[in-house]
Amino acid sequence: MRKLTRLRAHISLAVAAVLIPAGGYAQDNSKSLDEVVVTASRLGIGMPGTSASVITAQDIKESTAHTLPELLGEEPGIQHRDFYSASSADSSVDIRGFGATASSNTLVLVNGRRLNDFDLAAVDWGNIPLQSIERIEILRGNSGAVLYGEGAMGGVINIVTKTDLPEGTSGAIGVKYGSFAHRETNMTATHRTGAYSLSANGTYIHSRNYRRNNEIIQGNLVTEARYSTDDGDVYVNLGVDDQDLGTPGHRQITLTSTQLEPEETRRGATTPIDYTRQNGISLTLGGAHMVGDSVEAVLDAGYRIKDTEARTVSSWGTQYNSYIDTELSTLSVTPRLNIDTDVADFDTSVTTGVDYYYSNYNSDRQLNPDGAAFHQYDGKQHSLGLYGQGTIALNDATEVSVGARAQYTRFIAGDMYDSSLVASPSFDGHRQSVDESDINIAANLGIDYAINRNYTVFGRIARSFRAPSVDERIGSDPSYTSFALKTQWSRDAEVGVKLGFEKFSAQSSAFYMKLRDELHYDPSANANENFDPTRRWGVENSLTWQPLEKLRFKGNLSYTKAEFTAGTLKGATVPLVSDWTGGASVHWAVFKDLLNATTTVNYVASKNAENDEKNFQPEMPGYTLVDFKLGGAYKAFNWSASVNNVFDKDYYNYAVASSSTYGTVNTYPLPGRTYLVEAEMTF
Repeated sequence: MRKLTRLRAHISLAVAAVLIPAGGYAQDNSKSLDEVVVTASRLGIGMPGTSASVITAQDIKESTAHTLPELLGEEPGIQHRDFYSASSADSSVDIRGFGATASSNTLVLVNGRRLNDFDLAAVDWGNIPLQSIERIEILRGNSGAVLYGEGAMGGVINIVTKTDLPEGTSGAIGVKYGSFAHRETNMTATHRTGAYSLSANGTYIHSRNYRRNNEIIQGNLVTEARYSTDDGDVYVNLGVDDQDLGTPGHRQITLTSTQLEPEETRRGATTPIDYTRQNGISLTLGGAHMVGDSVEAVLDAGYRIKDTEARTVSSWGTQYNSYIDTELSTLSVTPRLNIDTDVADFDTSVTTGVDYYYSNYNSDRQLNPDGAAFHQYDGKQHSLGLYGQGTIALNDATEVSVGARAQYTRFIAGDMYDSSLVASPSFDGHRQSVDESDINIAANLGIDYAINRNYTVFGRIARSFRAPSVDERIGSDPSYTSFALKTQWSRDAEVGVKLGFEKFSAQSSAFYMKLRDELHYDPSANANENFDPTRRWGVENSLTWQPLEKLRFKGNLSYTKAEFTAGTLKGATVPLVSDWTGGASVHWAVFKDLLNATTTVNYVASKNAENDEKNFQPEMPGYTLVDFKLGGAYKAFNWSASVNNVFDKDYYNYAVASSSTYGTVNTYPLPGRTYLVEAEMTF
């Protein structure tokens, strides 16, 4: 951790010198083709054939959700899981039913740049300041794999930050206070003078959380400077983050006992001194320039370092303790062209480019923080992708999108192993060094056909891939001697219809996805493996109805089936995937901006716990939650007060089942009724 702290200080000083004279947010350099949008972030939210949705800044403000995973979980086809409480630390977001591997199959971006790392760590949603978000773009299925590469099987979530800054100096400071001594401070400051501008967004959170030994202290700061003209822009972005989190472990239930009651036991900790610590720094710079009237050249480059510590104290004795110290650095260079032109008199929009990523992973495995490392893993990955995505308007009613990507990946890893430091050498071993490479292809073809101004039908086919993470490779061999795993493949198809009227809009789609060599942990082998073939299929529906200017209804209902289709698990359901999910919300602007009210209901059906691939354990119970929020604004003052889980429902959405003892499940209970009050002053 000390190496990263020193590096953070040096980079901060260097970037500060750059930020002082620099600045300027660019105007949105978007090119349009009817309803198709290709933005500087590459994510064409209107790409023909795709099931897409957008969450706006106003939606975020009105929502009863306290975290980004909760907010995304209100969208059709998306499920979220929490290990612990409402801090969003260790939360995962699952598009189209990937269960325990959701974080590796849902690609998360900020302004088009990947947040998913080379390891298995979930995206830290708490490091994205909510007040900085302009909108969230969601593409479901394999369609985003061409533009962004591996890991986009379930879908793509692109978080777009605010760019429309006012002239002069402005900002906001907000505070939140809630249940379990939750205290949060948010800060935004901007300055713009003509073509130059600066911005800073920061968040500090300190909460005891619901469980014992689950205290979180977290801070992050993101600064950006831009200089922009009519022909393009140049920017520098610096982000730093730091998090300390206590990890209380599970609460076990068996056929004859439970740790889910009484309340004090439910909130207890199986691991009262375990913790994780993480800090990171990222530096991104780049720019865009118009070449003539129809071509935009974009160049982005970034460097990110993340350092993570995790300590586990075993109840079996100190010789089974675990301390992991990992440093992961990622370099990226992503040049591309956005082209808006005519091809044979057809309006055409094309995005083409090259992605290069280099990741370096160093991880020490020890019994205790002050001990010697018995494993020192060193992993490197180079990936080079060449892609093109084009959209063509065949006529006023028909638009077609086609794209392809070829990606070369090289993985190199080694292991320095000292068996004398291991309590049970027979359950560990030296992994042989590996140097392997392969080439993978992603592609998609989609179409939108507007029957009339109110009805549009769409459909697409696509294929994508996911390379194994370094953590999956480390845990891939029950004999502890190999890093070997194969690349995961997917093919999917989707059809749907969109309806749009003045006061009513709706979308319904059906999808079918087949997977080969799906990467998953196999409890019977005690290793990560490539599974026999699996499939996902389902239906996703959403609607919005605004009968009055002050009254708006939203609803969604989805069915997702994830199952094994071959081998010994044929017919079994993939764990941690609920088949039915749905929700509804009502927003009422009681007194214009002065008072607004929102009520949200979310339903999640039962599902199998992790480790229960054979489906022989009792299912985790489903649940229905009701949330309520009041809010308003007066001049420069904004406020809100919310109650989540109004009816104080006892529930959990993550659990790990015993693979041998029926009825034994380790659960991670979540809080009942909670409160949160917010106040913000703008200037």
